[in-house]
Amino acid sequence: MVNEPIVAEVLYLYFMQGVKSFFVKKIASMKIHLILLTLFLTTACSTTKNSKASTDIEVPEYVINIKGLFTFQKSDNWYEHYFHNNLNYSPNGFEQGSKFAKNNIFNYITVNVFDNELSLHDYIKITNQKKVNSYQELKIDVEKKQTSNGLCYIEKSTSSWNHKKLKGLKYYYKHSDKIYIINYSAEVKYYDTYLNEAEGMMDSFEIIKE
Repeated sequence: MVNEPIVAEVLYLYFMQGVKSFFVKKIASMKIHLILLTLFLTTACSTTKNSKASTDIEVPEYVINIKGLFTFQKSDNWYEHYFHNNLNYSPNGFEQGSKFAKNNIFNYITVNVFDNELSLHDYIKITNQKKVNSYQELKIDVEKKQTSNGLCYIEKSTSSWNHKKLKGLKYYYKHSDKIYIINYSAEVKYYDTYLNEAEGMMDSFEIIKE
């Protein structure tokens, strides 16, 4: 005759052992998931930090040196970048890249300062003669204007390069044997849209005179 209490106890022990085994496996699984999640978050944070650090572009020495020679008011919706180690400004949304990028290099302001013994008239003449070999459909108009920086040569141009139609506005100054050039260059389709902002920044340019 079967002892019912004993059978019930045995069944209860089997049941509890199964329950215990189930929860042990569940807890172990949760621990594994927590470890994997911790590793994932640690890796993600590390990747984010490294990615942020990789985007921190070092300012070229040339840019550091020339920034002490003038003041310039950048528009809030333009950003500073360095292409070929030059000091450049582009509207937000026009990412830095190569000359062959879709919309990058042809919407920007560049500031250059360098020593040169030539007069502005002679320098501009020689420079524009060289452009004939690099650009197609080149048209250039130059006028002079007195400003707080002294005599300014204002150059307006249209041209074609690499199957792109370009327009440009350039200011030339000379002070203490240095030539200062502020150039706005853009594809025709972008030029007028950003011209007022570009002119405002270019007109804010002031040479620091010792």
